[in-house]
Amino acid sequence: MVAAAALPWGGGSPAWIDVPERSKSAFMELKRRKVHRYVIFKIDDRREEIVVEKTGSPGESYDDFTASLPADDCRYAVYDLDFVSDDNCRKSKIFFISWGNRRRGRRGVTGGKGRVQHHGP
Repeated sequence: MVAAAALPWGGGSPAWIDVPERSKSAFMELKRRKVHRYVIFKIDDRREEIVVEKTGSPGESYDDFTASLPADDCRYAVYDLDFVSDDNCRKSKIFFISWGNRRRGRRGVTGGKGRVQHHGP
C-alpha cells in the first residue's frame, strides 16, 4: 500500500500525493545509516508524489545545505546535525525543515509534512 498526503489547497493541484519508497528510503538512510547529511524533497505535481530532489553527503556543511534550497519555491528537508554537548559528548539531532516563500505559498509545503514525517519511525 502506498501512503498518501492530503493537500489543503484547491485549484489544479491533486487531492492526494504519493510518498514513493525512494523518498522513504532516503530518510531512513539518513537516520539509521548516516549515508546523507541532508535530504531535500519536493512535490512533483505532474507525477503527484513527493520525490527526492537532492541528498547531501555526510561531509557537506549546513551552508552547503542552505545553498541547495531554492530561493523561489517550496521544499521539505531533513538535516542531520552533529554536535558536541556541554558535557563533551558527541550527539546528533535530525531536524525536519519546511522551506517556502510567500509567492508560491507555504500552505503547499505544510500539506505533505505529516506524511513525510510519519514515514520516518
